[in-house]
Parts: sequence; C-alpha cells; structure tokens
Amino acid sequence: MSERRASLKKEEESLDKSLEARREDLITEQPPYSLSVYDKYFNRLTEASHQEETADNIMQFIKKALDDANTEVDRSGKELRSVREKVESVKNGQPDPQLTWNFEHARLKEEAARANLQLRKLSQENALTELRISQSRTKIAQSHVEWIRSRLEPDQEDLNKHLKSVEDRRKEVQKRIAVLMKDQEGVENRWLEARKEVEKVRQADDRTKTEAAAHLVAREACGRPIRKFLSRPK
Repeated sequence: MSERRASLKKEEESLDKSLEARREDLITEQPPYSLSVYDKYFNRLTEASHQEETADNIMQFIKKALDDANTEVDRSGKELRSVREKVESVKNGQPDPQLTWNFEHARLKEEAARANLQLRKLSQENALTELRISQSRTKIAQSHVEWIRSRLEPDQEDLNKHLKSVEDRRKEVQKRIAVLMKDQEGVENRWLEARKEVEKVRQADDRTKTEAAAHLVAREACGRPIRKFLSRPK
C-alpha cells in the first residue's frame, strides 16, 4: 500500500471514530454557546461542504479518465492482435523490418495503456476515499452546528457584536453593488456611443450611395445628347 493510500486510510478511520463519539466530546467550548462560537462551527461546516463538492467533482473527472483508459486498452489490444496476426501470417519465417517495428510499437503501446489503466484505478480508489472523508467531515460539522444551535444563548454584548458584523457585511455588499452598477453604466454608455458611431457610418454610407447615384444620373443625362448627335446619319 502506498504512503498516500495509507495516510488516507488512517484519516478515514479517525473520522469514523469521531462519527461514533458523542458530539459534546468533540466541541472544546462549553454550553451555553455564544453566536461567535456558532459562527465558528458554521464556517467549518461551510468549508467542509465546499471540500465535499470539490472531492465529488474530482471523483467524476477521474471516473471519466478511467473510462478513457479502458477504451484505450481495448483499442491498443485490438491493434496489437492485428499486427501479431500479420507477423504470424508471414510464411517465409522472417517478417520485414517495418512489420517487426510495427509489432514492437503496438506491444509497447498496449503495455503503456495497461499501466495507465492501473494508475487510473489507483487514483479512483484514492479519490473515493477522499470523497468519503469529506462526507464524514461534513456530517461531523453538521452535527456540531445542530448541537450548538440547540444550546445557543447569546448575551446582549454578543448580540451587539453579531449585529455589527451583519451591518458591516451589508455595507460591504452595498459598496460592491454600487461598483457593479457604475461598471454597468459605463458599459451601457460605451454601447450607446458605439451605436452612435455605427449610425454615423451608416448615414455617411447612405449619403455616399445617394451622391454616387445622382452622379451617375447626371452623367447619363449629359451623355445622352452626345450619343444622340453621334448616332445621326451622316
């Protein structure tokens, strides 16, 4: 077993024990709990949920890579069998160098595909263990949050701090909204300016076409008497 695999296995066993333990034994703070303690463990739950989502995405990616590796093993195996049949069909006992090279190339390619498949399988095992670990962390964090929430008794000072924190976050969000609205206004203004420029070009193009048409009409009108004079019988 690789060092990475052993480390993951040890961590999974430790988390399994934590899941079996009493929730209150895993929380260092004593009840009743303040809002700051609740926020602390709620942030841990949020982080654990993000890690679980990331682990699941990695698992899906590795599963796709494993499917591709299986496909490559099948493809390289068929190629090797095809070249082997050609080598064995040579009746004079000695295939030409090109056919020999093709056989060695196909053999090495098939071996590499099988080695890659084994590596992908190992990666899948590790990814599956990491997914289970992240799921266990989320369960533990969720259990802690529920335990603390049921024993939450914030005092006035704690409430004031929490309200101030909420107000600070609200102001920060408002600032971000103001920046986004300003950026959007700038984009809209640039879009309107671009529309105006396009309209100017279109109008100029229309004028050019009109002037060109008038010029052609004038030339035709001027040339008509000359053509008529030249076409008279002599």
